[in-house]
Amino acid sequence: MTACADGPDPYAELSFFLNTINKEPAFVPFYYSPSVVFYTDGYGFEENGFDDHVPDENLRMWQGYCRQEVPAADLDSFIYVFDASEVSRVYEHLGRGVALAVTEKTAANSFTRWLLKNKDVEAAQYLSFAKACQPYTGPLDGEWNSTSNSYELPKRDSAAMERLADEGMKLREQAKNREIRQRYAYQVLRMAFYSGQYDRTQELFDKLVPGPEDNFLYYRCLAMKAGAMYRSGDKTGAAYLYSRVFNETDDQKKTVYTSFRWAVNGDVKEVLKRCKNDHEKAGVYIMRGMYDYTGSEEPMIEALQSAYKLDPAVKGLEVLMTRCINKMEGEMIPGTAGDKNHHKENLAAPNTFAQKAAAGAKRGSAAYWNLCSAYLYLLGDDAANCQVYLGKAKTFKMTTNEAEVYSLINILYVIRRDGRINAGTEAELLPLLQGVEARAGREGRYASVYTNLMVTILSAAYAAQGDDVKAVYCYSRCGYAGISSAGYTEDYSSDGGKMLDNMPFEKLHAAEAFISNKDKTPYEQWLTGSTVYTEGALLELEGTRYIRMYEFGKAADVLARVPDTLLKKRQLPDVMVSHIQDSQDWNKSDSGASYNKLQFARKMLELQQAVTIDPKNGRAAYQYANALYNMSYYGKAHHAYDYYRSSTDAYAYFSYQDRNKLAPYEQEHYNVRTPEKYYLQAYENSTDREVKARCLFMAAKCWQKNCPVTDQGQNNYFPDEKEYYANTFRNPHLRRLKSEYGDTKFFANAAGTCSYFRDYVHAK
Repeated sequence: MTACADGPDPYAELSFFLNTINKEPAFVPFYYSPSVVFYTDGYGFEENGFDDHVPDENLRMWQGYCRQEVPAADLDSFIYVFDASEVSRVYEHLGRGVALAVTEKTAANSFTRWLLKNKDVEAAQYLSFAKACQPYTGPLDGEWNSTSNSYELPKRDSAAMERLADEGMKLREQAKNREIRQRYAYQVLRMAFYSGQYDRTQELFDKLVPGPEDNFLYYRCLAMKAGAMYRSGDKTGAAYLYSRVFNETDDQKKTVYTSFRWAVNGDVKEVLKRCKNDHEKAGVYIMRGMYDYTGSEEPMIEALQSAYKLDPAVKGLEVLMTRCINKMEGEMIPGTAGDKNHHKENLAAPNTFAQKAAAGAKRGSAAYWNLCSAYLYLLGDDAANCQVYLGKAKTFKMTTNEAEVYSLINILYVIRRDGRINAGTEAELLPLLQGVEARAGREGRYASVYTNLMVTILSAAYAAQGDDVKAVYCYSRCGYAGISSAGYTEDYSSDGGKMLDNMPFEKLHAAEAFISNKDKTPYEQWLTGSTVYTEGALLELEGTRYIRMYEFGKAADVLARVPDTLLKKRQLPDVMVSHIQDSQDWNKSDSGASYNKLQFARKMLELQQAVTIDPKNGRAAYQYANALYNMSYYGKAHHAYDYYRSSTDAYAYFSYQDRNKLAPYEQEHYNVRTPEKYYLQAYENSTDREVKARCLFMAAKCWQKNCPVTDQGQNNYFPDEKEYYANTFRNPHLRRLKSEYGDTKFFANAAGTCSYFRDYVHAK
């Protein structure tokens, strides 16, 4: 079920064997999409321009009735849109000679004119009757009954429905046209069914709808009988009739399939016993195969094999095969970038079936079955056989959809063909990828396909062969095309950005060399075109990484090579001052003195050297501690360290075991032990009591960011704030501050602005 919002996007799945390959309008709801039963339930389905729609059989039958003299749009308006009173007036005029008093729109409608021209009283009378029945068949809006404390549906007016049913039976007997008689029978069944007369519905079907089974009206009535059987407790009989409707008409596939699911819950053994021939049994197996939209694909294969054995021409066979492939590929596609597929054994049965179906298929579908085999071989890391079956598919005339899938499989084949991507592979891939990229800018489906090609396949293939640099630029290219943010954000929080941020320095240097190379191939020029990860950006990242590790000299050397325009993009507030309250928002005082990262690195190098040369330099120690604290997770200058700061971070404030597994410089970002050390060093080497008080307070803030956690389990990942609050009263630096510097101006100021400190001060 889809629980919230508009449901999943049907184009967001990890797939290259497009679920639209079969182009079967009646089966569109059964195209596979993860997390939803029906493809048409996906987010934005209609908005994505999907044009495979089942023709309206009712309108098509009326067009035939009118000898194709009335456009479908006018029939649609007259039958579905016009008010019942308008339709009734047309009948009153034709049948009883009453003056025609309708709106201009109704009068101008070509179906209205056709009825008047042909003096078709019988059709006009039926349409007026159908409009009278319609209000009794719509869905009911339930209401909460506070007296019975239950959710209740309003009751339909069964007496009125009974009168309409009796009237409809009389009008049916009077009608001369066979089609109009069928339509009256349908309306009578509806009145009986929706008024809850399920036994009578079945009796009326047997009396009024004996056949022939040559149009959608018969199967609509049969579905009504099936519903009555279901409500009467005969679920097996209902499921059998639903399967006949599903198998023999395209008019109600989604509706009757839903009812079939409710009736059988996946078990079709008893339904098969009701079937009269192999064709009917094959249809039941197709429906059984459609049942599984999550979990194992094995029931689909079994259903395919059984249905094909009984009737190789049964409708839905190809759609079911595509569903089977779509279910497998989501799990197996990532392995196609290397030799890491762990479920190859699952491919044998569907591949054997595809080859059998291809051998016995008509020319129109042989291309499809060979494409199935080619793709299944690709998923199984068998590039050679993939090529063989691509070649076989190409010998047949393919539909447009089949040709699209052929092209996508071919791209994957080229990537996998040699086991390693080289310059020749890249030259071959360039026009293929550019073609997909161009479509991705126009079509929602191809945006997903292109992202998966560049990220899940190509980037992963580069990474598997040790080329992390081109792996990153696959993400970047995807982002540049405006198709995905997977690797394009400037804060390095995206997947591609994280790859860069976590690269060993030697690989980061390789990336800098690659992007600055003037002799790139056409493929490399395309891959890096307009990337945000320019040479300057990579140098800025490298310098930032040195800052994180307090290697300020190296940081300054690298940042000196970064263009000024890029350095100006990330300004830091005055890092030399301390703040009583932690805040990431700048205020007026922060604009007085600011630093770019190069200036920051140089200033930090100066202070670092000063406290090393003279440990008794209290002023340098205090400024150094302030700057280190300000660049931590808690400070205003945290962007000296990071590019993005989340307001919630599991590593902050609490001393988790997981925090202790981080790299030393990452631990320091959260535990701020080094600034605490230098605040205490400044305290020891200062003579001014106000300064000493401030140093103790800032040291206390550092100490406080390491609150012990009693429960390290995942269920308590963000502990109760009470635990952090209680830890305040164990803070040794606050204890000393209160006992020895309670008379300072700073003490009074801090106690009035920091709620934690205020509570500590007033505690006994």
